[in-house]
Amino acid sequence: MINQNPPTPFDNRAQEIRAGQIKLLFQQTPSAFLATLLNSIILALILWDNAPKNQLISWIITVYILTLTRYLFVRHYHQTKPSSAYAAIWGRLFIFGVFLSGTLWGIAGKIFFIQDSLLHQLFLIYLLGGMVAGAMSTLSSYRGAFLTFSIPVTLPVCYEAFSLGSEFHIAIAATFLLFLIMLWAISQRLHLMITDSLRLRFDNADLLDHLL
Repeated sequence: MINQNPPTPFDNRAQEIRAGQIKLLFQQTPSAFLATLLNSIILALILWDNAPKNQLISWIITVYILTLTRYLFVRHYHQTKPSSAYAAIWGRLFIFGVFLSGTLWGIAGKIFFIQDSLLHQLFLIYLLGGMVAGAMSTLSSYRGAFLTFSIPVTLPVCYEAFSLGSEFHIAIAATFLLFLIMLWAISQRLHLMITDSLRLRFDNADLLDHLL
């Protein structure tokens, strides 16, 4: 028979901090949803005459379906208000949605990389870079969430740029990768700041309960 030890105060505190990190994910998501919808429309308009229209339409419909599904999931989270014991399950489902969203933008970087139009290539990289930068501010509260989104976004378009072989395109791809590394470093610092803030808040709450 396996002896299951009761959770320690340290375990409970870690669970509360993780729940707080996940709650921040859900709270900061609406702005990301709006940016996703607007940027997908902008991308389709800019590339309308240069990319296969059936692929553009299919991609943007998929983006809207996924965004709507994630919005309903976030709404259900706020209505349910799950306890800290179940926060990890909600967090994993949320991260899965983040990965799907990043994959869709990565697909855009692959199939909408117009080989013979430098202007459209630069616009696509600029737009994807903006999505990655925005993700840093909304996904840094939970460890790994930022990379779960940004890596699928970044690698396909960098591969396309590298595959062209010119010094210019190699420099652009290398700069984009360096940009990702810098944002990841900033995201790590933000994560630590958020974690320390949550830990301090719970410590103060415990101290107040003790004094009362």
